[in-house]
Amino acid sequence: MEGFRVLDRELNERKFDGITVNLMWVPGTDQTYVTVFDEKENDYFQVIVPTPDLATQVFMHPYSFRGFADVTAQEVEHGLGTE
Repeated sequence: MEGFRVLDRELNERKFDGITVNLMWVPGTDQTYVTVFDEKENDYFQVIVPTPDLATQVFMHPYSFRGFADVTAQEVEHGLGTE
């Protein structure tokens, strides 16, 4: 079906002290990514997991991978990095 987009699926979620971390998967692909939202700081970033074997590491330690973020709060604010 043209124009039909399958929604990304949440594989895992964890919350602690106002921070929500989600491990997401794009159906039909091997692509996973991690989203992080810090409610206290109103901060958001997203990291595409480079290889499937790193998914758990990125999910458990997203701030270690923040330098590889492909979407940040500033981009979301300005409408960049979103479809």
